[in-house]
Amino acid sequence: MFAVVYRWRVRPEKEQLLVDGWHRVTLAIRQECGSYGSRLHRADDGTWVAYAR
Repeated sequence: MFAVVYRWRVRPEKEQLLVDGWHRVTLAIRQECGSYGSRLHRADDGTWVAYAR
């Protein structure tokens, strides 16, 4: 299995764009490539962390 971890700092006014975009891209990749999906989390330090399989 292959897993990828991403981490970002996002301006507060752009956070909803990240959430919406991450959701759309995850759905598209799952449909086209058969991935196992992903998770997106906001860390305690304010960064965003995501992982995909």
